Amino acid sequence: MSKQPLIILQDGAVDELISVALVATMKDIDLLGIVVVNADCLAAPTVDVTQKVLNLMQQPNVPITTSTARAVNAFPWAYRQYSMMANLLPMLNVTPNTVTPSQVSGEQMLVDLIQNNMQYGGNPIKIVVLSPMTPLTSALAMNPNIKKGIAEIIWMGGALEPANGNCNLPYGNVDPGLAPGANANAEWNAYWDPFAVQDILASGIPLTMFPLNATNQVMLSSEIVLKFAPESAKYPLYALAGQMYSTVAFEAGYAFWDTVTTAYIDQPSLYTIEQQLLLNITEGDNQGNIYQDPNGYPVNVVTNIDVSGFYKYLFQQLTWVG
Repeated sequence: MSKQPLIILQDGAVDELISVALVATMKDIDLLGIVVVNADCLAAPTVDVTQKVLNLMQQPNVPITTSTARAVNAFPWAYRQYSMMANLLPMLNVTPNTVTPSQVSGEQMLVDLIQNNMQYGGNPIKIVVLSPMTPLTSALAMNPNIKKGIAEIIWMGGALEPANGNCNLPYGNVDPGLAPGANANAEWNAYWDPFAVQDILASGIPLTMFPLNATNQVMLSSEIVLKFAPESAKYPLYALAGQMYSTVAFEAGYAFWDTVTTAYIDQPSLYTIEQQLLLNITEGDNQGNIYQDPNGYPVNVVTNIDVSGFYKYLFQQLTWVG
């Protein structure tokens, strides 16, 4: 059976870098390329550390490039420094990077990879978006024909109003203390560019959405980080995950947002999915709010996660030794 071609869009948070490594452990996945979005990171060090992760995973030739996308609502600096920390980890700097990043834009690379895959009769591509949607909408605007070559978009993003209707507390992850005036009920990947979200909803491309309602079922804690320690001397990915997650272990509200989303590629049976009709607000104080509406677009929304099954899968994949 041929492998499933896959492209990753990511913006350099710790959990996203571990997601890159996680994809590289999946035997039935052909990772075609990675686009770095200058959103929850700084692009240059994120490209550098992503290459180092791929080097560790013995897949150094996967092309990496940066998007030209710009924010509607930018991330605060306090959120954007972690790829710089990860880039200094000793275990990722035993040997220097020798691979030159791709010189084409992320948008052009998306067009090229999807077109080439269509031309040579490959299986339609799945795109995992662990960041804002903007590069993908830009690529579709550049060449609408590539829509036919996309099997599914798997997106970590959005926050839906709790089913119990309790709106006394914000249900997003945008902190107005760090981003004054921002919408506290939005999720950052939606808030960064709400217009791109609406474009993807309207595109008709199958979309599987991992909102905060689902991903926040799997929270990070110092106790979880310590579980990486016993096998760190034996398995390099245990060491890498432990070192990376230790940098965010005491950050309030940190979840396994991206690895939970990424694991779906390989283990869809761990997730409960419900089709919902959704719209997104692009203007005003409620930018980035995604909500159910009878006139909305059909989206496969993850509503529940087998948390113990996810951890079992994650720790099993981290036993990779090359």
